[in-house]
Amino acid sequence: MRTLLTLSLCLFAYVCLAQFTVDRTLTSRYNAAFARLPKEFRDNLNRLMSDTANHNDVIRDLAVHTKDVIDTLNKKDAPDYSHLNAFELDTNPKTGRATKHYFGTYKKPAESIHPNFCSAELRGDTLIITSGFMFPYVVHKIVNGKVTSVYQVYQKGDLIYSLDLKQKPTSELDIPMSAVLKLSTFKFKTGQTLYGQVSYATRGYYTQNSAFKHNYMHSRLWGTYVFKAMIMPPRN
Repeated sequence: MRTLLTLSLCLFAYVCLAQFTVDRTLTSRYNAAFARLPKEFRDNLNRLMSDTANHNDVIRDLAVHTKDVIDTLNKKDAPDYSHLNAFELDTNPKTGRATKHYFGTYKKPAESIHPNFCSAELRGDTLIITSGFMFPYVVHKIVNGKVTSVYQVYQKGDLIYSLDLKQKPTSELDIPMSAVLKLSTFKFKTGQTLYGQVSYATRGYYTQNSAFKHNYMHSRLWGTYVFKAMIMPPRN
């Protein structure tokens, strides 16, 4: 909570600049988070890596998100679903027996853990760290020790995002975010394995949503993740 409050102080800014620190324990922190992922996923990823040109069981270019929370900032305008008793059926293929899983009985988002693709690219004196295989992306650019972070969203064919209600909605938006980065080193070079830990919070943004009273949802995303990535040269 203290980290979130610290991050929130920067949310009014259009561009959030920060510095990163070096933490020599990040390798063990990443390994501990990776070990919490489902065994089936870990086994499949090991198998995939061993079948590729790497020819080993070293897993690189992966972020493990331990928190991803969406705060709805205009809850008073949200639709009221309290009268609904929603559930889904999970049918056992062997017995044919169906079990009801009522919505709201799963783990809270803050307790979730999931993997995501991660990349680190060195362009001259700029290091770009990206978490995400497809939109949305969490992107950090580091130049001379200074960090600029954005949350990139995209929705094909729809004008749904805006930072300000006075602005025309757009289908693609870079949302400023404040971030606290810890990296395994101060010096970057291609071919180097980089470990990191990130805590972040986006600026509030608007999404068109007809279910809300004024046809928009005001949200903010915050979370944490650790990552391991090999620093690569610029892509052609």
